[in-house]
Amino acid sequence: MKAFGLVLMILGTSAFAKNSYDLKMKMFVDGKHVASPRVITKEGEKASIFQKSKDHQTFVEVIPSEGTWGDHKGTLLEMSVGYINKDGSRTLKSHPKILVDDSGKAHITVGADAANGTYSQMDLDVTVTKRAL
Repeated sequence: MKAFGLVLMILGTSAFAKNSYDLKMKMFVDGKHVASPRVITKEGEKASIFQKSKDHQTFVEVIPSEGTWGDHKGTLLEMSVGYINKDGSRTLKSHPKILVDDSGKAHITVGADAANGTYSQMDLDVTVTKRAL
């Protein structure tokens, strides 16, 4: 009877296991490489990255999950990109969603916003490695 309970427990926990995602990024501002952050997070959980400058802090938040876009399957990255100003307020620049294919590589560009006084263009090169837990 003990063996049966153990088998059910193993099968039960593996059925609900989520993937983990290793996200390696290269961050560029106006073409200049400023950081190479790396985060490891679980499927559906938010990871946050911060980069400081003299005027503000840049933030990138990402939630990875399995996803589809049309007929394509891959890793869906839902992101929020913006600034934390000196007074602590947040300015959201973009909320991109990108489906990363089997190559595991993606490139995201968040354009400059001259109307709001933010002239910096941000580029992110992302490499995603998915691991089953």
